[in-house]
Amino acid sequence: MGNFGKKFVNGGKVKIRFRYRGSSPLPGIEIWRKREISLNIVRVKGPRISSITFRTDLSWGSPYSDLCWALYQNKSQQVKVAKDELSSDVSISEDFVVNNEGLPSDVGKKNEKYDILNRVGKTQGIFIATNEVVILMAVANETKSSIVLSNRAGQVGGFESSPMETVTVSSGVSVKIPVVIPRINCIDENSDIVDIASELIQLTALQWRSEESIAPDGSKKEQRKGRVRIPSQCLREMIKEYPSFATRICKPPLIIHLEIGEKCGSEPTLPLELLVGNPLDLSLKVAFDQWVTKSALHDSIIILEFCCARLNSGINAKTFATENEYAYVWCGQTKKAFSIVNDDFSHQARLCFLSPGDYVVSGCAKIRRDEKDEVWFAPFYQSVKIPKLV
Repeated sequence: MGNFGKKFVNGGKVKIRFRYRGSSPLPGIEIWRKREISLNIVRVKGPRISSITFRTDLSWGSPYSDLCWALYQNKSQQVKVAKDELSSDVSISEDFVVNNEGLPSDVGKKNEKYDILNRVGKTQGIFIATNEVVILMAVANETKSSIVLSNRAGQVGGFESSPMETVTVSSGVSVKIPVVIPRINCIDENSDIVDIASELIQLTALQWRSEESIAPDGSKKEQRKGRVRIPSQCLREMIKEYPSFATRICKPPLIIHLEIGEKCGSEPTLPLELLVGNPLDLSLKVAFDQWVTKSALHDSIIILEFCCARLNSGINAKTFATENEYAYVWCGQTKKAFSIVNDDFSHQARLCFLSPGDYVVSGCAKIRRDEKDEVWFAPFYQSVKIPKLV
């Protein structure tokens, strides 16, 4: 079949001949018939998904970039964060730990299907513990006419305030569509390991049809249609090559509950206005999701940490340190470490602002294994406005 595909990559004609046997009214006699089918193979170009890019959220100026710098710069609290922690993909060891809490006996083996269950805490990087993931999906139109993209499940993409029911892509043009999809469950309702690649392909698949056009003779051209999806083999290679890919697309291993002042939740709220010197209380509580087994994390510790930063101050390390110096002070510990055997992962602190400005506050949980941190920010941050004193 491989040679067949190469030979007819640009089209061609194929004849298929076969014989089949039928019943006969006379005993001892068989009736054979011959059939011949002619196929005309034509190479047709269509749209394709050329790339996908992960984003923290749908905001171009996301405050999480400032919070990452705050996490990096917390050296005054003796926080050790490697410079490459801000990288999206870092090569790590893939040695698995055997667990025995209700999982199949071959979980400890190097099986691609069980990678995500054993990789908890091994993917060095910074993530956000949301129930949805935001991606920019690039669709390239290689046809000779404009096409209209649609989705049977609802809208193609877009923002919550401006959804995109359909997207028109001109011939020879590639567009990036913001898409919000639910994170994939690692285990289904039957307690079986989910095929992450198949689930993602299904979540991102789109329908397309060519726009109506008129031929030179005045007749309507035949309208073409089809489906566009991520190639399965390409996606599986990406998941295998980049360990952080599955971590970004699957449900987070931690459930993070953050309270800032009197507010808690999973979405950004309106800015909170405080006067210079007024305290702000923060509370952070973390629990493991049901699909995570603690026996696979026996060599890990959990670190809860609070972060604060001026908005738009994370241009570089030096600028960030200068703009945030003496801007606020923490009362109590900004971080707290726990053994994996603990049942209660909770932490509290108080924050006082010393300088007027616009700030962002949040918290995170780190799973530390072999001096490497898998950081999960809470799906909630609070903007704080400190007005100037008249």
